[in-house]
Amino acid sequence: MAGRNKPDTRSSAVYPHDAARYHTDDRQNRPFPSSALDYMAILVIVAVACFVVLFFTLMIMSDLYKPRLPHLRVDSFSVSNFTSIDGSRMSFVAEIRLTAQNPSGKVSISYDQHMVAAIYYKFMLLSQATLAPFSQKPENKTSLMVKLAADGNDVEKWVMDAINGDIGQNGRVQFDFELASWVNWDSSTRDFVKAFCGNLTVAIPSDQRPGGLIHPPGHCRVGRGPDDELVFK
Repeated sequence: MAGRNKPDTRSSAVYPHDAARYHTDDRQNRPFPSSALDYMAILVIVAVACFVVLFFTLMIMSDLYKPRLPHLRVDSFSVSNFTSIDGSRMSFVAEIRLTAQNPSGKVSISYDQHMVAAIYYKFMLLSQATLAPFSQKPENKTSLMVKLAADGNDVEKWVMDAINGDIGQNGRVQFDFELASWVNWDSSTRDFVKAFCGNLTVAIPSDQRPGGLIHPPGHCRVGRGPDDELVFK
């Protein structure tokens, strides 16, 4: 019939060249690598990431198992019964309370039986004593009481005059305290360690009453190595 629309006779079939283009576009849009170079790049990235993770893991582990120098602090320092005899001998009783800390996260520490504590005035030895050995687990804190005494000990006259002058001026005397010992870390590392606690100002009343530490607790400098080559930190 005239005027009637003719049906669309064009085929909807996909021609071979259209199918090939379809499959090519499909491969290009896939999220997976399409060449050996892509695979190699991914392998390199994964290897580098694994290396970085392993490196930092080893760094953390080595830091945890690394022997560290102990931390020492003077919490209190008292002197009692201080007397001067003939201007060249002195007597006193000193009690020092210390806190020793093992800062290592995984390594125990033990102090040798030849641990020595000493009191100095202007680098002149006044008294010393041997302390009992002890051990500390990782990150452990230990409180120590050190008792040192002098019973008519001979000293140079200028030392006695200087101490008496300090007491007469303001009732305060500056002492230095030292602790030295051979130290073992988990029986694998052994070294000589010395702690130096300087400028400890102690009140010493003229009536022989006990005197105490004036300033807040003093942190000590700790070093390791041969006695004549100590490096303090």
